[in-house]
Amino acid sequence: MRNIIRKALLSVVGIVVLSLAVEAQSLSKAEQSAAVANIDEYIRLLSNFGYDTPELMSDYESQLSEAEEIVKQYSNYKTDIVVYERWYILSNLAKQNREMINFYKPKMADCFYRNGVAMKEAGDGKSATNYFNKAIDVNPNHVLSHLQLAVMDIDSTKLGEASERLYNIMSAMNPNADEKALIKGLLEYAYNKNYMYAISLEQQEKYPQAVAVMLELEAFCEKDKLNICDSMNVQNVLERCRTGVYAAQIDMARKALKSERNDVAEEFALAAYNYYSENKEDIHDDMKFAQLAKQISESYIAEALELRGDPLADEYMAHAKALAEYTDKDTRELLEAKISTLNPGKTPLELEYEAIEKENVEESYAERFDNYLADNEKVELADVEAEIEKIENDYVNDNTKQGITSAIELTEEMEAALAETKEYLAIGSYDKALEALDQATKGGVPGATKADVNNMHLMAIREITAKRMSAAEFAVWQGEQDVADSLIAVTNELITTYDVALDTGIARIMKSYLLTLDKKLCSKRQDELDAYVYGITDCLKRKEFVAAEKLVRTALAVPESRNCKLDKTRLKALMQQVAMPLEYLNLMDKAQTSFKYGDTSAYIRQYASAEALYNRYELGTMGVSHVPIRNMLQQTRNEDYMFKALELIIAQKEYMVALEAIGSMKDIGVKTSKTKKLQEDLAKNMSYDMAKQLYTYEAALDTIIYYSTDKWYKHFTKSFKKYMKKWLKEMGL
Repeated sequence: MRNIIRKALLSVVGIVVLSLAVEAQSLSKAEQSAAVANIDEYIRLLSNFGYDTPELMSDYESQLSEAEEIVKQYSNYKTDIVVYERWYILSNLAKQNREMINFYKPKMADCFYRNGVAMKEAGDGKSATNYFNKAIDVNPNHVLSHLQLAVMDIDSTKLGEASERLYNIMSAMNPNADEKALIKGLLEYAYNKNYMYAISLEQQEKYPQAVAVMLELEAFCEKDKLNICDSMNVQNVLERCRTGVYAAQIDMARKALKSERNDVAEEFALAAYNYYSENKEDIHDDMKFAQLAKQISESYIAEALELRGDPLADEYMAHAKALAEYTDKDTRELLEAKISTLNPGKTPLELEYEAIEKENVEESYAERFDNYLADNEKVELADVEAEIEKIENDYVNDNTKQGITSAIELTEEMEAALAETKEYLAIGSYDKALEALDQATKGGVPGATKADVNNMHLMAIREITAKRMSAAEFAVWQGEQDVADSLIAVTNELITTYDVALDTGIARIMKSYLLTLDKKLCSKRQDELDAYVYGITDCLKRKEFVAAEKLVRTALAVPESRNCKLDKTRLKALMQQVAMPLEYLNLMDKAQTSFKYGDTSAYIRQYASAEALYNRYELGTMGVSHVPIRNMLQQTRNEDYMFKALELIIAQKEYMVALEAIGSMKDIGVKTSKTKKLQEDLAKNMSYDMAKQLYTYEAALDTIIYYSTDKWYKHFTKSFKKYMKKWLKEMGL
C-alpha cells in the first residue's frame, strides 16, 4: 500500500516539475533579453529616487506607478532564474520607494516652503515664488506659503492680490492666533507703506507711477474688512494724481507745439483727451484741452498755408479739422471757416462732392417734432419696437379695447348719440368723427363731469394719432415719404388744435412712432445708397468713369440727418477711384489743349501735375493708361527743351516726377556732369521741403533709394544727403 501511495506522489511531483519545466522553456532567448532589459530600465529609475529632492516627487510617483505595473507584468516569469533575479530586485525597490513617497508626500509642502524661503533670502524672487506655488499645489491651505506670497505681492505694490490672499487665509484656512495677528499687521503695513510711497511719487511729479500705486490701494480698500483704509483719502490722492497725469500730457503737448512739432503735440493732446475721457470724474479740466486743441489746429493751418498745393497740405488740413472738433462751437466754426478758404490739394470735383453732401442734410422726424421727446431722449434713437407693438394693440388693431367710451359708463341714449362718431373712426374719417363727437357732447353728458367729457375727446385723439402715425410708418415702408410727411403734419396740427401735446399718452405715441419712422427711413436710405455703391463698382470694373461719377453724385444726394448717419465707408473708398481718374483725364485734356495752342510751359506743368496724380493714387491699378513724362521728353531728343521742362517741374515742386524725368537725359546719352547743377537744385529744394515736413534723415533717404544706387544720379544723391543734414540741423531735429 505504501509503495502505491509513494508511486502516486512521485507521479504528481513529476507532473508538476514537468509543467514548470515546460513553462520555463516557453521563454526564448530573445524574449528573456527583452524582459530583462525592460525590468532593468525601471531598476535604474527607481534606484535614483532621493528623499532630498522633493521637487521631483511627482515624477518619482509617476515612474513608480509604471514600475509597479512592470512588477505585476513579469510576476509569472519566476521560473526563469535570470528574469526572476532582476524581477526580485525591482519588486523590492518598488516597495521601498512606495513607503518613502507615502512618508514624505505629506511633508512636501513644508519642503517646498523651506526651499522658497532659502531662495527669497538669496534674492531669487522668481524661484522663491515658484517654490511657494508648488507648496500650495501640494497643499492648497499651506498658510505659511500664502503669507510669503502676500508679502512678495506687497513688496511689488500688488495690494489687491495681497489683500485678497490674506483675507482668504483668515476666512478659509483657520490660521492660529499668531498668524491672525501677522495677517492684520501685514495689511496695515501694506496700506501705510504704499500710501506713503504714492505720496512720495506725487511730490516728485511722477504721476503715472503714483496713479498705479493708488489704483492698487483702491483695490485694497474694496476688500478691506478690518477698517484699515481711509477710502476718502485714497480717492482724493487718486484724483490729484490723475489730474497730474492729464496736466503733464497737456504740458508735453504745449512744449511740442512750441518746438513746431504739430504731430507730436497732437499725439500728446489726444492722449490727454482720451485719459480725461476715461477719468473725467476725477479730473478738473478748466478748458485746458479746448484751448490747446485750438492752438494745434491753428498751427496745422499755418503749415498748410506754407505748403499750398502740396499733397501734404491735405493731411495737415485733415488734422486741423479733427482738432477743431474738440473746441467750443464758436471756435470750431472760426477754424472751419479758415480751413474752408484753403481746401489745399482738393480738386474742383472733390469740392463739388462736399457741396452735394452738405446740401442734402435734413432734419429727422424726431428733430422736427422734438417737443414730444424728453431731453434725455434726443441724444440717440431708442429701441422702441416693443412700445410700438403695445400701441398698435391698444389703439390701431381691430380688436383694440381703447376708445372714446373706455373712461366712463354711458347711458344707452348717449351710446346711441355717439354711434356716428364710432362709425367715422372705424372708416378712418377722423375729422368727421371729431365733429360728431363735439356735437354729441355739446349739451353735456348725463352723469359725466366736464373732465369726463374732455377725456372722451382725449381718448378719440389718442386713437386718431396712433392710427395716422401707423399709416405714416407704412407709407415710409412703401417709399412714399411725402405721404408720411403729410400724415405727420396733420396729426401734429390736430394735437396742437386740441392742446393735448402734454398728454403722456399722446407723447408716448408720437415719440415712439417718430423714432421708429427715423429708423425705418434711415434703413431704406442705406439700402438705396448701397445699391448705388454696387452700380459704381460695376462701372469701375468696366472702366466707365463718367458713368460711375454720375452715380457718385446721385449717391451723395441721398439725404442724411442727425438721427440717420449713413454708412458711406464703401462709397468714400470708391469716390477716389472715380474722382482721381477723372481729374487725371481733365489735367491731360488741359495739357493737350495747351500743347495745341503752343503754350509749352503750361503743357509741361499740367503734364507733370497729371503724372504726380497718376503716381500718388496708383491710377495704373485702376486701369488708367499713362505715358511717363520721361518717355515724352526722351522722344523730343532736344536737350534745351528738356532742361527748360525740368526747371519748370522743379519750380512746381513735383520733385519725384522731376527726379524720374531727369532720367530722360540719361536715356539719350547726356553725360551726368552736364546735369550737375540741375541735379543739385533738385536735391536742395526737395530736401528742404522734406525737412519742413518733418522727415527723418533715414526716411528721406528711403524715398530716393532707387536713384541713389545709380551712379548717373551721383550729383543729386550727394547734394541731397548734404542738404538734408543741413536743414534738419537748422530745425533742431
